[in-house]
Amino acid sequence: MCVCVAHTHMCPSQPADQHLTLSNFSSTKLLQQTNAQSDILSIFPQLLGTVLRLVNDESANLRKPAVKSLNQIISSDPRLMFHKAIKKSVAKCFVDESVSVREAAVTLVGNYVLKSPRVASAYHDSLLDRLTDKGVSVRKAVVKLFKEVLLTQSDYPQRAVTCCRLVKVFADPKEEETIKTVIYDLFMELWFKDSASMNNEIVVAPSTDATTTTSYAPSFLDHFDTPLKGGMGGRRVTPGSAMTDGSEVNASRFSAAALQIIEVVSSMQDTYFLATLVRDLLFSLGGGTGDKDSKKQERLKRKAMAEKNCAAIVAQCADELIMVDEETDSNSLSAIVSTLTVFAQASPKLILPHLDTLLPYLKTNSETAPSQAEMLTCSKICVIMSSVAPILSRTTMLQIASSDLPTDLVNITQRFGPEATDSAIRALSYLASSSHLEQPKNRLKMPLFGVSKMFYTCLYNLYVNAKGDDYSKLSPRHVANLKRSLSVVGSVCAYNDDIYEEDDEESEDIVSPDQLQYKNLSVNIFNILRFFLAKIDAPTKCAALKAMAGCFSGRPKLMLKAQLLGLLEDVMSDIADEELLKTALDCWFAILGVEEKRVDEKG
Repeated sequence: MCVCVAHTHMCPSQPADQHLTLSNFSSTKLLQQTNAQSDILSIFPQLLGTVLRLVNDESANLRKPAVKSLNQIISSDPRLMFHKAIKKSVAKCFVDESVSVREAAVTLVGNYVLKSPRVASAYHDSLLDRLTDKGVSVRKAVVKLFKEVLLTQSDYPQRAVTCCRLVKVFADPKEEETIKTVIYDLFMELWFKDSASMNNEIVVAPSTDATTTTSYAPSFLDHFDTPLKGGMGGRRVTPGSAMTDGSEVNASRFSAAALQIIEVVSSMQDTYFLATLVRDLLFSLGGGTGDKDSKKQERLKRKAMAEKNCAAIVAQCADELIMVDEETDSNSLSAIVSTLTVFAQASPKLILPHLDTLLPYLKTNSETAPSQAEMLTCSKICVIMSSVAPILSRTTMLQIASSDLPTDLVNITQRFGPEATDSAIRALSYLASSSHLEQPKNRLKMPLFGVSKMFYTCLYNLYVNAKGDDYSKLSPRHVANLKRSLSVVGSVCAYNDDIYEEDDEESEDIVSPDQLQYKNLSVNIFNILRFFLAKIDAPTKCAALKAMAGCFSGRPKLMLKAQLLGLLEDVMSDIADEELLKTALDCWFAILGVEEKRVDEKG
């Protein structure tokens, strides 16, 4: 007690025997001494062990309150969250058969995630798995937890991965609306709520109709053949762990929201779900379904703010493209273009003012083999062109028809991989279908027919000079040409529904390239694809079937013809190659997706 006495003090205005007090230090020492002499510390391991055993009890009625008791124990010392036995028990609770136990485990972790970032990292994988939990209450609890983490921990190391998973949950048509609302509110606040961080106020590009000449059209070709303004000035930082080496962007030119979106896009293999989310943010009222005028006005206000901030982010990305050195920083270029693609798919009008910045990147260097980053960049810009094609003005369409763009797209089909090739054909097809271009001498349909005839000729030559039914024995160069030709003609049929004539559908002959016409492309491509589908090697059969699926997408009646000829039965038979069966299922899935989209557009 000498230590405590040394730190006592008396109030000078009162008698000493009535107001003897202990300092904070003395109080702490006295408490520690008391605890050390009691039985609490000695029996604590036994108490904790008992609770952990109850957490693993056979009865769910005991496991749930045991988890809550564990929560109270840990509250006395949050460091217990990292105790090996506790981590093991909590991890087991995450996969418990009882929904209430899993929800209690999420709540337990959630109580300490916001207090310690280490807790969020330690339990991240387990929490992420609960986003697909069968229990609605569990999924909702996890989504709310991640919302708080993302909004309060700006340096959360798993930010990009978490956002990707939440975006997919939001895009799931079977997900509960209450959960979607929480995710909607998260991204609205995270990316599109505060416009104060934007350097300049950006006005959203006005939508255009078939008769409107937009203000940006005269400048469309001003920079089309002009080298981009170079320069690598400015401080550069890596936006996040999801970015690959070299994927750096100029942080000084971006808001935090733009950097986060680029980071998320960089870690996503498929950006469709993110585009769906942005589209919903821009065009749905979201955030509830109340009918009160005040609630409706609030949702409209949030929607307008999201649209304004989207326009600002797009403008920032377009400006950054000019500053990026495409030879030394190609990964960064791809990441930014991929981000622009998301906004183009969500709201094409956002991209219209920046077409002259994007299109020069479609020019390819024929002297060197294209890199993966270059192919990805070109593919994404082609997707952007497909998205904006329906809303381009007459003036812009005429400028495109007389520019080098059609040639650039054709060059991509000759040198790039399947994804970029398909995107280029789709862009050329969508542009060629514009009502602003004169018929029948459509200046964009001529290069489209030209590329179709070129690759049809390649297939026809292989047909004429066929030697055996096993094309896997061809030289690598011939195999590559065969796959490219099949891919291109399949894409042409998929994205053009005016390349057929009713009178030609009964024909089963393989015609020479000289007899090929724009109006009979579909049926003649179908006929020559039958020849390659009949080969015995699986790679050729699979490539031919993928191309034929394009014919079915563009001209569904050809599927009936294929059925009558027994083609569908052959590819789906019990003796068919496993690779062919898998390809067939993928093709039917893609065809159904096209049909669903077609029905939605008509409805």
